[in-house]
Amino acid sequence: MFALGFTGVPGLTYELQRCSSLSEPWESVEERVMPDSGVVAFQDLSPPSDQAFYRVVLKP
Repeated sequence: MFALGFTGVPGLTYELQRCSSLSEPWESVEERVMPDSGVVAFQDLSPPSDQAFYRVVLKP
């Protein structure tokens, strides 16, 4: 399990993406609307078995 946290602008939608190698395509893990606190906590309960890279993308 990986625990991640990120901050953003309240009310905007963010997509959490993951890949197991930077040469592989990114896959969408979850979308979240940022709450009023501007902080999101996420637990990846089924991460890749080796390593994982994560990024957060602002949705238009």
